[in-house]
Amino acid sequence: MTNNKKQNAELECKKKLKYLFPPKFQKDKQALALVYFTLFMSLGGVLWGILAAFYELYLTSLIPFGYVILSIFNLLFWNLFPNKIPFNFVKGFQAFISLLLPFLLQIVLGGFVASGGTMMWAFLALIALLGFYSIKGTLLCMLIFLLFSFIALYFDNDCSINAPKIFQSDTMRDTLLAINLSLVSSMLFSVSLIYVAILEKALKDIKIKNGQLRISEGKQTNQLRLIMSSINYAKRIQNALLPQKKHLR
Repeated sequence: MTNNKKQNAELECKKKLKYLFPPKFQKDKQALALVYFTLFMSLGGVLWGILAAFYELYLTSLIPFGYVILSIFNLLFWNLFPNKIPFNFVKGFQAFISLLLPFLLQIVLGGFVASGGTMMWAFLALIALLGFYSIKGTLLCMLIFLLFSFIALYFDNDCSINAPKIFQSDTMRDTLLAINLSLVSSMLFSVSLIYVAILEKALKDIKIKNGQLRISEGKQTNQLRLIMSSINYAKRIQNALLPQKKHLR
């Protein structure tokens, strides 16, 4: 009975995972990395949206909540129309909004200090992009990150003047900085763990395939030896039965 319950529970978990992670996402490592990345960034978007709404900054909360909605629709449409929407477009769009919206939120909240360094979320996105982008693609994203950083820091003084009153107090700024640092660092650690797990699985698969190749090579070698020994045996029989040349003369 206990084994049946465990099997039923595993089947239910797999069914639930199919909705969260369709088979296409589970098989494709880049797609799976994109899903994990989107989940982590969306978690930050939900937290920032709730925080902004709590302080009655409803228009500001549209930025993080908008990120979450755009991310959901991005993955949803790709899952529904995989042949019409290429993966490069999906990951490019996700990368762009993940780099843009933290800077946009920082500007609206009054700059780097007032927002507690919201642009750190864009740095988290830049690191996480390594999971589903090539080196060239990541370098391009880094250039975009640097461009956004330059623009945000250039207008930082102007933004601080228009910062909401609640974000002008030193206590609030320190609190936001501590929240951003703790969340971003913990998520970076989590992303690193996921990538290490994916790498270990890939290495394990390579070892299994190498072992299978060695076994098949060993079988082929044995078969070749059997064939050669059969040929040599046939030659010995042939030499024994047929008269030698000197007897024919």
